[in-house]
Amino acid sequence: METYGWAGNLMGNRFHVQNNVQSGNVNSVVGDVSGGNVNVGGTGSQSASAAIDELRQAIEALKPHLDGPDQRELDESMRHIDPSRDETELRPPLRKIAGLAALVEKGGAPVIQAVRAVQNALAG
Repeated sequence: METYGWAGNLMGNRFHVQNNVQSGNVNSVVGDVSGGNVNVGGTGSQSASAAIDELRQAIEALKPHLDGPDQRELDESMRHIDPSRDETELRPPLRKIAGLAALVEKGGAPVIQAVRAVQNALAG
């Protein structure tokens, strides 16, 4: 079973299509639209380390939208995120991160997507 997601829009000069295959592989296509031309670049399977790095970046972008206690909760949860840990051990901090992100209207969605990417990378 394959699921497809769409982020962005062509009017904003940027698009992102992601194919999440049941095997755990994440295949993305990211592109730019300029002057009527579409430039596309793709990526293959994402490693857990790369997914965690993206999660860290998404969290840093989210922090300005949070108060101090929520920022500290994110930092504490990220201390437990390590690609060498078992998926079961990572589930609680990933859920806490996704939960905090879900409460933030601005910037929350990229963090939730990054959490899913980490889960997919660990499962694959």
